[in-house]
Amino acid sequence: MSRRRQHNRIIVGQKALLIARDITLEVVIDDLSENGVSVSTYSSKPLTEFGPETLLTLSFQPTAEETLNLQCKVKWVAKFQPHGSGSRIGMEILNPPWEQSKSFL
Repeated sequence: MSRRRQHNRIIVGQKALLIARDITLEVVIDDLSENGVSVSTYSSKPLTEFGPETLLTLSFQPTAEETLNLQCKVKWVAKFQPHGSGSRIGMEILNPPWEQSKSFL
């Protein structure tokens, strides 16, 4: 059986903004790894703009002194079942800035 995840992940629970073109969604970061991140949203906005390969920015503050803006690419979108009242979005982090971040050194 092959492992789907290649990097260790940390559970975050951090509030963030997901920004693509003229759409901004409030999300919660579920987990974060060196090269990937998954978020949950309960937004009523349609997620048709967030299909696979969509480029977007994930913005959050790991500490009061630092804001990170991660450039990401959508890998998958899954609706919560059975009610479909929210979605999870899995993304690849492009050019991760971890070595410049005071929070992740």
